[in-house]
Amino acid sequence: MQILKISKKFFDSLDEEKNLILFRIYGYLDRDQFLNGVIKKLNEQYNFLHIESYECFSDEENSTYHMYNGYVSGQVNNYSEVIISFTTLYGKNGNVWFNQQVVPMITSKLETNKKFLIDSKIKKICLLTTHKSNRMTREANEIIWDSSIQMTVNFANTIGFEFVEVFPIKNLNIEGRYKSVEEIIDHTNLLQHTHEINSQFQQIRKESGILVASFERPPRGQEQKFFTLKLLAVAHLLKGKDIDLSHALEQTEDNTIKVLDEYIKYLTTIESEKYPALNIISELDTDALESLEPEESEEIIEELTPIIEGVPEYKLPVITAYNSNGKKVFKTKRKYKLNSIIKYNYLCGCDNEKHLYFKANTTKENFVDGHHMIPMEFQQQYWSEYKTNLDCTDNIIPLCPHCHGKIHKAIKEQRNEVLAEIFSKYQTNLFKVDPGLTLSKFASFYNVYIY
Repeated sequence: MQILKISKKFFDSLDEEKNLILFRIYGYLDRDQFLNGVIKKLNEQYNFLHIESYECFSDEENSTYHMYNGYVSGQVNNYSEVIISFTTLYGKNGNVWFNQQVVPMITSKLETNKKFLIDSKIKKICLLTTHKSNRMTREANEIIWDSSIQMTVNFANTIGFEFVEVFPIKNLNIEGRYKSVEEIIDHTNLLQHTHEINSQFQQIRKESGILVASFERPPRGQEQKFFTLKLLAVAHLLKGKDIDLSHALEQTEDNTIKVLDEYIKYLTTIESEKYPALNIISELDTDALESLEPEESEEIIEELTPIIEGVPEYKLPVITAYNSNGKKVFKTKRKYKLNSIIKYNYLCGCDNEKHLYFKANTTKENFVDGHHMIPMEFQQQYWSEYKTNLDCTDNIIPLCPHCHGKIHKAIKEQRNEVLAEIFSKYQTNLFKVDPGLTLSKFASFYNVYIY
Protein backbone atom coordinates (compact mmCIF):
# COMPACT_ATOMS: atom_id res chain seq x y z
CA MET A 1 0.00 0.00 0.00
CA GLN A 2 1.38 3.42 -0.98
CA ILE A 3 1.17 6.22 1.57
CA LEU A 4 2.15 9.87 1.22
CA LYS A 5 4.45 10.66 4.16
CA ILE A 6 4.71 14.32 5.26
CA SER A 7 6.13 16.18 8.23
CA LYS A 8 4.03 16.70 11.36
CA LYS A 9 4.99 20.38 11.35
CA PHE A 10 3.67 20.82 7.83
CA PHE A 11 0.52 18.88 8.63
CA ASP A 12 -0.20 21.05 11.68
CA SER A 13 0.43 24.27 9.72
CA LEU A 14 -2.34 23.35 7.28
CA ASP A 15 -4.88 23.83 10.06
CA GLU A 16 -3.98 27.50 10.54
CA GLU A 17 -6.84 29.87 9.80
CA LYS A 18 -5.10 31.64 6.91
CA ASN A 19 -4.47 28.30 5.21
CA LEU A 20 -8.04 27.15 5.73
CA ILE A 21 -9.20 30.36 4.02
CA LEU A 22 -6.79 29.61 1.18
CA PHE A 23 -8.09 26.06 0.76
CA ARG A 24 -11.65 27.32 0.46
CA ILE A 25 -10.59 29.60 -2.41
CA TYR A 26 -9.61 26.47 -4.31
CA GLY A 27 -12.64 24.42 -3.27
CA TYR A 28 -11.22 22.47 -0.30
CA LEU A 29 -13.14 22.61 2.99
CA ASP A 30 -10.21 21.67 5.23
CA ARG A 31 -6.70 20.25 5.29
CA ASP A 32 -7.96 16.68 4.92
CA GLN A 33 -9.73 17.54 1.66
CA PHE A 34 -6.64 19.42 0.50
CA LEU A 35 -4.29 16.50 1.14
CA ASN A 36 -6.72 14.04 -0.44
CA GLY A 37 -6.92 16.40 -3.42
CA VAL A 38 -3.13 16.32 -3.65
CA ILE A 39 -3.19 12.51 -3.58
CA LYS A 40 -5.83 12.42 -6.32
CA LYS A 41 -3.76 14.80 -8.47
CA LEU A 42 -0.62 12.69 -8.04
CA ASN A 43 -2.44 9.47 -8.90
CA GLU A 44 -3.87 11.12 -12.03
CA GLN A 45 -0.53 12.46 -13.21
CA TYR A 46 1.50 9.28 -12.69
CA ASN A 47 0.22 5.81 -13.55
CA PHE A 48 2.69 4.14 -11.16
CA LEU A 49 1.29 5.99 -8.13
CA HIS A 50 -1.62 4.45 -6.27
CA ILE A 51 -1.47 6.45 -3.04
CA GLU A 52 -4.29 5.56 -0.66
CA SER A 53 -3.72 7.89 2.28
CA TYR A 54 -1.28 10.17 4.06
CA GLU A 55 0.64 9.96 7.34
CA CYS A 56 3.22 12.03 9.19
CA PHE A 57 6.75 10.67 9.18
CA SER A 58 8.93 10.27 12.26
CA ASP A 59 10.73 13.13 13.99
CA GLU A 60 14.07 11.57 13.01
CA GLU A 61 13.27 12.15 9.32
CA ASN A 62 12.78 15.90 9.78
CA SER A 63 16.49 16.60 9.39
CA THR A 64 16.44 15.04 5.93
CA TYR A 65 13.10 16.12 4.50
CA HIS A 66 12.52 19.36 6.41
CA MET A 67 9.06 20.87 6.66
CA TYR A 68 7.80 20.95 3.08
CA ASN A 69 9.12 17.66 1.69
CA GLY A 70 8.08 14.05 2.04
CA TYR A 71 8.00 10.79 0.16
CA VAL A 72 5.80 7.91 -0.93
CA SER A 73 6.18 4.79 1.18
CA GLY A 74 5.34 1.34 -0.10
CA GLN A 75 6.28 -0.45 -3.32
CA VAL A 76 6.51 1.85 -6.35
CA ASN A 77 7.25 0.12 -9.64
CA ASN A 78 10.68 0.95 -11.13
CA TYR A 79 11.53 3.51 -8.46
CA SER A 80 13.53 3.09 -5.27
CA GLU A 81 12.31 6.41 -3.90
CA VAL A 82 9.63 8.95 -4.81
CA ILE A 83 10.19 12.41 -3.30
CA ILE A 84 7.18 14.72 -2.99
CA SER A 85 7.89 18.41 -2.34
CA PHE A 86 5.42 21.18 -1.60
CA THR A 87 6.09 24.84 -2.34
CA THR A 88 5.27 27.41 0.33
CA LEU A 89 1.53 28.10 0.54
CA TYR A 90 2.16 31.83 0.46
CA GLY A 91 5.08 32.94 -1.70
CA LYS A 92 6.84 36.23 -2.21
CA ASN A 93 7.57 37.54 -5.67
CA GLY A 94 10.86 35.93 -6.54
CA ASN A 95 12.38 32.57 -5.74
CA VAL A 96 11.72 31.96 -2.04
CA TRP A 97 8.71 29.71 -2.56
CA PHE A 98 10.90 26.87 -3.93
CA ASN A 99 14.40 27.56 -2.63
CA GLN A 100 13.50 28.02 1.02
CA GLN A 101 11.85 24.62 1.29
CA VAL A 102 13.30 22.29 -1.36
CA VAL A 103 16.99 23.24 -1.58
CA PRO A 104 17.67 22.26 2.08
CA MET A 105 16.26 18.81 1.34
CA ILE A 106 18.44 18.50 -1.78
CA THR A 107 21.48 19.45 0.30
CA SER A 108 20.66 16.87 2.99
CA LYS A 109 20.17 14.16 0.38
CA LEU A 110 23.42 14.97 -1.44
CA GLU A 111 25.36 14.71 1.81
CA THR A 112 24.45 11.03 2.09
CA ASN A 113 23.95 10.13 -1.58
CA LYS A 114 25.89 11.98 -4.28
CA LYS A 115 23.74 10.31 -6.95
CA PHE A 116 20.47 11.70 -5.57
CA LEU A 117 19.87 14.14 -8.44
CA ILE A 118 21.09 11.87 -11.25
CA ASP A 119 19.75 8.48 -10.15
CA SER A 120 16.93 7.57 -12.57
CA LYS A 121 15.44 5.32 -9.88
CA ILE A 122 14.67 8.35 -7.70
CA LYS A 123 11.62 10.30 -8.86
CA LYS A 124 11.49 13.93 -7.70
CA ILE A 125 8.07 15.61 -7.89
CA CYS A 126 7.36 19.17 -6.78
CA LEU A 127 3.74 20.14 -6.16
CA LEU A 128 2.92 23.72 -7.06
CA THR A 129 1.07 24.71 -3.89
CA THR A 130 1.92 28.42 -3.74
CA HIS A 131 -0.98 30.86 -3.87
CA LYS A 132 0.21 33.85 -5.86
CA SER A 133 -0.09 35.61 -9.17
CA ASN A 134 2.94 36.05 -11.38
CA ARG A 135 3.64 39.77 -10.98
CA MET A 136 3.51 41.86 -14.15
CA THR A 137 4.46 45.36 -15.22
CA ARG A 138 3.99 47.36 -18.40
CA GLU A 139 7.00 48.36 -20.44
CA ALA A 140 6.67 50.08 -23.84
CA ASN A 141 2.99 49.11 -23.98
CA GLU A 142 3.87 45.47 -23.46
CA ILE A 143 3.02 43.31 -20.44
CA ILE A 144 6.20 42.02 -18.80
CA TRP A 145 5.79 39.07 -16.44
CA ASP A 146 8.10 38.48 -13.49
CA SER A 147 10.22 35.69 -14.96
CA SER A 148 12.21 35.08 -11.76
CA ILE A 149 9.51 32.52 -10.95
CA GLN A 150 10.00 30.95 -14.38
CA MET A 151 13.75 30.93 -13.77
CA THR A 152 13.29 28.90 -10.59
CA VAL A 153 11.11 26.36 -12.42
CA ASN A 154 13.66 26.14 -15.24
CA PHE A 155 16.48 25.47 -12.77
CA ALA A 156 14.48 22.78 -10.96
CA ASN A 157 13.47 21.02 -14.18
CA THR A 158 17.07 21.13 -15.40
CA ILE A 159 18.20 19.13 -12.35
CA GLY A 160 15.46 16.54 -12.72
CA PHE A 161 12.43 17.78 -10.80
CA GLU A 162 8.95 17.59 -12.30
CA PHE A 163 6.19 20.06 -11.41
CA VAL A 164 2.54 19.23 -10.85
CA GLU A 165 0.01 22.07 -10.58
CA VAL A 166 -2.20 22.07 -7.49
CA PHE A 167 -2.59 25.86 -7.32
CA PRO A 168 -1.80 27.22 -10.81
CA ILE A 169 0.37 30.32 -11.23
CA LYS A 170 -0.67 32.39 -14.22
CA ASN A 171 1.73 32.63 -17.17
CA LEU A 172 4.06 29.94 -15.81
CA ASN A 173 5.42 27.11 -17.96
CA ILE A 174 5.88 24.20 -15.55
CA GLU A 175 7.85 22.24 -18.18
CA GLY A 176 10.44 24.99 -18.72
CA ARG A 177 14.15 24.19 -18.51
CA TYR A 178 17.50 25.43 -19.79
CA LYS A 179 19.46 23.73 -22.53
CA SER A 180 22.71 25.68 -22.21
CA VAL A 181 24.59 27.85 -19.74
CA GLU A 182 24.35 30.70 -22.25
CA GLU A 183 20.55 30.63 -21.84
CA ILE A 184 20.97 30.92 -18.07
CA ILE A 185 23.34 33.87 -18.38
CA ASP A 186 20.99 35.59 -20.85
CA HIS A 187 18.03 35.11 -18.51
CA THR A 188 19.98 36.44 -15.52
CA ASN A 189 20.98 39.49 -17.56
CA LEU A 190 17.30 40.11 -18.34
CA LEU A 191 16.35 39.85 -14.68
CA GLN A 192 19.19 42.10 -13.62
CA HIS A 193 17.94 44.63 -16.19
CA THR A 194 14.41 44.54 -14.76
CA HIS A 195 15.41 44.10 -11.06
CA GLU A 196 18.47 46.34 -10.77
CA ILE A 197 18.17 46.51 -6.98
CA ASN A 198 18.56 42.73 -6.66
CA SER A 199 22.15 41.52 -7.06
CA GLN A 200 21.40 37.81 -6.65
CA PHE A 201 20.79 37.39 -10.38
CA GLN A 202 24.36 38.39 -11.31
CA GLN A 203 26.31 35.52 -9.78
CA ILE A 204 27.95 33.73 -12.71
CA ARG A 205 30.26 34.93 -15.46
CA LYS A 206 32.65 33.38 -17.96
CA GLU A 207 36.36 34.08 -17.71
CA SER A 208 38.75 32.40 -20.17
CA GLY A 209 36.43 29.47 -20.71
CA ILE A 210 35.83 28.95 -16.97
CA LEU A 211 32.50 29.70 -15.32
CA VAL A 212 33.21 31.75 -12.20
CA ALA A 213 30.46 31.75 -9.56
CA SER A 214 30.54 34.19 -6.66
CA PHE A 215 28.49 36.65 -4.63
CA GLU A 216 28.75 40.38 -5.28
CA ARG A 217 28.62 40.94 -1.52
CA PRO A 218 28.32 38.67 1.53
CA PRO A 219 25.14 36.66 0.90
CA ARG A 220 22.06 37.19 3.00
CA GLY A 221 18.63 35.63 3.44
CA GLN A 222 17.80 33.08 0.78
CA GLU A 223 20.56 34.09 -1.65
CA GLN A 224 22.73 31.08 -0.82
CA LYS A 225 19.88 28.70 -1.59
CA PHE A 226 19.06 30.45 -4.87
CA PHE A 227 22.78 30.41 -5.74
CA THR A 228 22.89 26.67 -5.01
CA LEU A 229 19.89 25.89 -7.21
CA LYS A 230 21.36 27.93 -10.06
CA LEU A 231 24.76 26.25 -9.81
CA LEU A 232 23.21 22.78 -9.62
CA ALA A 233 21.58 23.49 -13.01
CA VAL A 234 24.86 24.84 -14.39
CA ALA A 235 26.70 21.78 -13.10
CA HIS A 236 24.29 19.42 -14.86
CA LEU A 237 24.60 21.29 -18.14
CA LEU A 238 28.43 21.29 -17.92
CA LYS A 239 28.65 17.87 -16.24
CA GLY A 240 30.61 19.54 -13.44
CA LYS A 241 33.47 20.75 -15.65
CA ASP A 242 35.07 24.21 -15.82
CA ILE A 243 33.26 25.66 -12.79
CA ASP A 244 35.13 27.76 -10.21
CA LEU A 245 33.43 28.10 -6.80
CA SER A 246 36.51 29.28 -4.91
CA HIS A 247 35.28 32.88 -4.62
CA ALA A 248 31.89 31.81 -3.27
CA LEU A 249 33.53 29.50 -0.71
CA GLU A 250 35.62 32.41 0.54
CA GLN A 251 32.52 34.56 1.02
CA THR A 252 30.46 32.14 3.13
CA GLU A 253 30.91 29.17 5.43
CA ASP A 254 27.38 27.91 4.79
CA ASN A 255 27.26 24.12 4.54
CA THR A 256 24.94 24.36 1.52
CA ILE A 257 27.75 25.84 -0.61
CA LYS A 258 30.28 23.27 0.65
CA VAL A 259 27.99 20.38 -0.32
CA LEU A 260 27.41 22.04 -3.70
CA ASP A 261 31.17 22.23 -4.30
CA GLU A 262 31.62 18.56 -3.40
CA TYR A 263 28.79 17.56 -5.74
CA ILE A 264 30.23 19.55 -8.66
CA LYS A 265 33.60 17.87 -8.18
CA TYR A 266 31.87 14.47 -7.98
CA LEU A 267 30.20 15.00 -11.38
CA THR A 268 33.61 15.25 -13.03
CA THR A 269 34.56 11.77 -11.76
CA ILE A 270 31.66 9.77 -13.20
CA GLU A 271 30.81 8.53 -16.69
CA SER A 272 28.02 10.98 -17.49
CA GLU A 273 26.79 8.87 -20.42
CA LYS A 274 25.39 6.40 -17.89
CA TYR A 275 23.13 9.03 -16.34
CA PRO A 276 20.31 10.38 -18.58
CA ALA A 277 19.80 13.31 -16.17
CA LEU A 278 23.17 14.68 -17.34
CA ASN A 279 22.35 14.25 -21.03
CA ILE A 280 19.36 16.54 -21.40
CA ILE A 281 17.31 15.98 -24.56
CA SER A 282 16.95 19.21 -26.49
CA GLU A 283 13.57 20.50 -27.64
CA LEU A 284 14.71 19.76 -31.20
CA ASP A 285 14.97 16.08 -30.29
CA THR A 286 11.69 16.29 -28.37
CA ASP A 287 9.95 17.40 -31.58
CA ALA A 288 10.99 14.14 -33.16
CA LEU A 289 9.82 12.09 -30.18
CA GLU A 290 6.42 13.71 -29.70
CA SER A 291 4.51 11.20 -31.80
CA LEU A 292 6.50 8.18 -30.62
CA GLU A 293 5.78 8.30 -26.91
CA PRO A 294 3.72 6.86 -25.47
CA GLU A 295 3.44 3.89 -27.82
CA GLU A 296 -0.02 4.24 -29.23
CA SER A 297 -1.14 3.92 -32.83
CA GLU A 298 -2.44 6.91 -34.72
CA GLU A 299 -5.71 5.04 -35.09
CA ILE A 300 -6.22 5.05 -31.32
CA ILE A 301 -5.45 8.77 -31.17
CA GLU A 302 -7.90 9.42 -34.00
CA GLU A 303 -10.59 7.57 -32.05
CA LEU A 304 -9.88 9.72 -28.99
CA THR A 305 -10.15 12.95 -30.97
CA PRO A 306 -13.63 14.47 -30.73
CA ILE A 307 -15.31 15.60 -33.93
CA ILE A 308 -16.85 19.01 -33.36
CA GLU A 309 -18.13 20.68 -36.50
CA GLY A 310 -17.20 24.34 -36.91
CA VAL A 311 -14.66 24.36 -34.04
CA PRO A 312 -11.11 25.35 -35.11
CA GLU A 313 -8.33 22.86 -34.39
CA TYR A 314 -6.77 25.08 -31.74
CA LYS A 315 -10.00 24.93 -29.71
CA LEU A 316 -10.44 21.14 -29.88
CA PRO A 317 -9.92 19.28 -26.57
CA VAL A 318 -6.37 18.13 -25.88
CA ILE A 319 -5.47 14.44 -25.90
CA THR A 320 -3.41 13.02 -23.02
CA ALA A 321 -1.74 9.68 -22.40
CA TYR A 322 1.05 8.27 -20.22
CA ASN A 323 4.59 8.24 -21.57
CA SER A 324 7.17 5.48 -21.06
CA ASN A 325 8.07 6.97 -17.63
CA GLY A 326 4.46 6.78 -16.46
CA LYS A 327 3.79 10.52 -16.54
CA LYS A 328 0.69 12.03 -18.14
CA VAL A 329 1.67 14.01 -21.24
CA PHE A 330 -0.07 15.78 -24.10
CA LYS A 331 -0.25 13.85 -27.35
CA THR A 332 0.39 15.27 -30.80
CA LYS A 333 -1.09 14.03 -34.05
CA ARG A 334 0.95 13.35 -37.16
CA LYS A 335 -1.84 14.57 -39.38
CA TYR A 336 -1.44 18.19 -38.27
CA LYS A 337 2.28 18.15 -39.07
CA LEU A 338 1.54 16.49 -42.41
CA ASN A 339 -1.18 19.05 -43.18
CA SER A 340 1.30 21.86 -42.64
CA ILE A 341 4.10 20.21 -44.62
CA ILE A 342 1.81 19.62 -47.59
CA LYS A 343 0.35 23.14 -47.29
CA TYR A 344 3.83 24.62 -47.70
CA ASN A 345 4.79 22.15 -50.45
CA TYR A 346 7.60 20.41 -48.52
CA LEU A 347 9.57 23.66 -48.36
CA CYS A 348 11.16 25.23 -45.29
CA GLY A 349 9.03 27.90 -43.66
CA CYS A 350 11.97 30.30 -43.31
CA ASP A 351 13.05 32.73 -46.04
CA ASN A 352 16.70 32.01 -45.34
CA GLU A 353 18.40 30.81 -48.54
CA LYS A 354 20.73 28.40 -46.74
CA HIS A 355 18.36 25.46 -46.55
CA LEU A 356 19.52 21.89 -46.07
CA TYR A 357 17.36 19.48 -48.03
CA PHE A 358 17.56 15.81 -48.90
CA LYS A 359 14.91 13.53 -50.35
CA ALA A 360 13.03 11.54 -47.71
CA ASN A 361 12.84 7.83 -48.44
CA THR A 362 9.17 7.61 -47.37
CA THR A 363 7.74 10.59 -49.32
CA LYS A 364 10.38 11.10 -52.06
CA GLU A 365 10.01 14.81 -51.21
CA ASN A 366 12.24 17.26 -49.36
CA PHE A 367 12.74 16.15 -45.77
CA VAL A 368 11.35 18.82 -43.44
CA ASP A 369 10.38 18.72 -39.76
CA GLY A 370 6.92 19.75 -38.62
CA HIS A 371 7.77 22.37 -35.97
CA HIS A 372 5.35 23.76 -33.37
CA MET A 373 6.04 27.51 -33.34
CA ILE A 374 4.69 27.83 -29.78
CA PRO A 375 6.40 24.71 -28.38
CA MET A 376 4.32 21.86 -27.02
CA GLU A 377 6.01 22.19 -23.62
CA PHE A 378 3.69 25.18 -23.09
CA GLN A 379 0.55 23.11 -23.65
CA GLN A 380 -0.34 22.83 -19.96
CA GLN A 381 -0.12 26.60 -19.56
CA TYR A 382 -2.16 27.38 -22.68
CA TRP A 383 -4.82 24.79 -21.93
CA SER A 384 -5.31 25.73 -18.28
CA GLU A 385 -5.37 29.50 -18.97
CA TYR A 386 -6.95 29.80 -22.42
CA LYS A 387 -8.32 26.34 -23.35
CA THR A 388 -6.07 26.51 -26.41
CA ASN A 389 -4.69 23.39 -28.11
CA LEU A 390 -1.18 24.05 -29.45
CA ASP A 391 -1.23 20.91 -31.59
CA CYS A 392 -2.93 22.41 -34.63
CA THR A 393 -2.06 23.15 -38.24
CA ASP A 394 -1.97 26.92 -37.61
CA ASN A 395 0.82 26.47 -35.02
CA ILE A 396 3.00 24.21 -37.19
CA ILE A 397 5.42 25.11 -39.97
CA PRO A 398 7.91 22.93 -41.87
CA LEU A 399 11.59 23.57 -41.18
CA CYS A 400 14.60 22.08 -42.94
CA PRO A 401 17.22 20.44 -40.66
CA HIS A 402 19.47 23.53 -40.96
CA CYS A 403 16.82 26.05 -39.85
CA HIS A 404 15.39 23.69 -37.23
CA GLY A 405 18.82 23.29 -35.68
CA LYS A 406 19.42 27.03 -35.88
CA ILE A 407 16.23 27.96 -34.01
CA HIS A 408 17.21 25.72 -31.08
CA LYS A 409 21.00 25.59 -30.96
CA ALA A 410 22.55 28.63 -32.64
CA ILE A 411 24.05 31.58 -30.78
CA LYS A 412 21.54 34.11 -29.47
CA GLU A 413 21.91 36.61 -32.32
CA GLN A 414 21.17 33.97 -34.97
CA ARG A 415 18.31 32.44 -33.01
CA ASN A 416 16.85 35.89 -32.49
CA GLU A 417 17.08 36.49 -36.23
CA VAL A 418 15.15 33.37 -37.22
CA LEU A 419 12.57 33.80 -34.44
CA ALA A 420 11.89 37.40 -35.53
CA GLU A 421 11.48 36.21 -39.12
CA ILE A 422 9.02 33.45 -38.17
CA PHE A 423 7.06 35.76 -35.89
CA SER A 424 6.73 38.36 -38.63
CA LYS A 425 5.90 35.89 -41.42
CA TYR A 426 3.33 33.84 -39.48
CA GLN A 427 1.71 36.48 -37.29
CA THR A 428 -1.76 35.75 -38.66
CA ASN A 429 -1.47 32.09 -37.65
CA LEU A 430 0.14 32.83 -34.29
CA PHE A 431 -2.46 35.42 -33.35
CA LYS A 432 -5.20 32.83 -33.86
CA VAL A 433 -3.55 30.72 -31.17
CA ASP A 434 -2.48 33.62 -28.92
CA PRO A 435 -4.03 37.02 -29.77
CA GLY A 436 -1.76 38.78 -27.26
CA LEU A 437 1.51 37.31 -28.48
CA THR A 438 4.50 39.67 -28.85
CA LEU A 439 7.94 39.06 -30.31
CA SER A 440 9.62 39.20 -26.89
CA LYS A 441 7.15 36.69 -25.45
CA PHE A 442 7.54 34.43 -28.49
CA ALA A 443 11.34 34.54 -28.23
CA SER A 444 11.19 33.75 -24.50
CA PHE A 445 9.54 30.42 -25.38
CA TYR A 446 12.99 29.45 -26.67
CA ASN A 447 14.91 30.98 -23.73
CA VAL A 448 15.91 33.91 -25.94
CA TYR A 449 15.35 37.22 -24.14
CA ILE A 450 14.93 40.66 -25.73
CA TYR A 451 15.78 43.60 -23.46
